[in-house]
Amino acid sequence: LLDNLPFHRVKASPHGIVELFVSLDGDRFILEEGTPSSEEVIRAAPPIRDGEEGVSNLEALRFIDEAASLLDRGYIWVVDYGWPSVEHGALVHGYREHRIEEDVLSNPGSRDITAGVDFDALVRHARSRRLNVWGPVTQREALMALGFEEWERAALTEQGRLLSERRGLEAIRTFSERGRARMLIDPTGLGGFYVICFGVGTERPPRSLSRGG
Repeated sequence: LLDNLPFHRVKASPHGIVELFVSLDGDRFILEEGTPSSEEVIRAAPPIRDGEEGVSNLEALRFIDEAASLLDRGYIWVVDYGWPSVEHGALVHGYREHRIEEDVLSNPGSRDITAGVDFDALVRHARSRRLNVWGPVTQREALMALGFEEWERAALTEQGRLLSERRGLEAIRTFSERGRARMLIDPTGLGGFYVICFGVGTERPPRSLSRGG
């Protein structure tokens, strides 16, 4: 979700935060440093050192504000890929044919452009809005806390029952469902995504994130 929202590329310089704008050099696109387009871009910039780049994701922060405004009491649950610490940074990259590409300026329109979500920035912003925050934890941890192992044991039992009743096609379907479900907890894949929850009007932690920060 949040990695699909527009973002601003920023860089730390000896004179403070500058924004990286797309410019032209002949017939090719390049990045050009300039004065940030707003004070909000500067305030939302991550804590980066001189020469380092980062992402100022204002739209992600605005999403949290808008979602919170719709609730009197409840939870905002966000699942996305990114980093739970500013040490890694939310680096800009492209995706094409399921491969990551560092070059996002050449051949415009030929790849998806994205940046991993800065969960530290989300936490800071949510707490500044007096929202309670739980997480981030990995999607694997969240689903385990929600009872994934109990569900899988029940599915395995059902698969065995179907086989004993010679209902092979249904047993194969159950086996396939278990395989697809395990993809959600694979720590090298979807299970490595991060889950974070914001509480509006409640201090009670959700079950799946009760052990989170």
